[in-house]
Amino acid sequence: MIRFISLDLHNFALYPDAHLDFSTERARPATLIRGENESGKTTLMRAFLWVLYGEDGLPDVPNVMHPIRPVWAKSERIRTRVELRFEARGSRGGLINYKLIREATTKVVNGLVEYDDEGANLLFKQIDGNWGEADEKLFEMLMYRYFRPELRDFFFIDADKSVRFVGGPEGEHDDTLMRSTTTQATCGGLLTSLRIDGLSFCGKWDEPLATSTSAKSRPISRNYRKRDRRWKIGRRSCSVR
Repeated sequence: MIRFISLDLHNFALYPDAHLDFSTERARPATLIRGENESGKTTLMRAFLWVLYGEDGLPDVPNVMHPIRPVWAKSERIRTRVELRFEARGSRGGLINYKLIREATTKVVNGLVEYDDEGANLLFKQIDGNWGEADEKLFEMLMYRYFRPELRDFFFIDADKSVRFVGGPEGEHDDTLMRSTTTQATCGGLLTSLRIDGLSFCGKWDEPLATSTSAKSRPISRNYRKRDRRWKIGRRSCSVR
């Protein structure tokens, strides 16, 4: 079980600074975010994707220089930061409080945005109440356990994607995507939870487990860096040295 507690944004797209608390009451377990068009609802979802999955989790955003760069910034160097607080059940059954922090720098050079110096840290609350920092191995293990990259589009879906996911508008219905995505998500959960050697619930019964999970997803690195990545306005056209 994962329960989000709060989300903090600093210099992220439309938001100079923003703080959002999520409902943690059992009687009211859902949080509804309402707002006019272009008021920043989708930007909040983009912040979720970025703090959890880094630059690889960012969608294409038309007519912006970069998905995380503040819209008011000119050419100066800007540091963006997003912090997500959540709690999750640990291996011994108890709830553990986590704080995931991701930061990166952007600047404009010759009309292109350079995305640089990205780093992420995962902190967990210790018995004494202080925050401890997960090392790289624990970081990757916990992030893969709670927020598997292959289920990213299953966890975070906007209105347009949801229509396509259920089969498209009335009269053009095709639920192939929904059925295949749901099957993959279910099989992935079974393989993770059961860990039965020699069995594959998504393929042939005599197929080894390693074969069915051979397509490795990209884990989040604690000190992930990308240098000299550039975007042109309106579309992602990047060069990496």
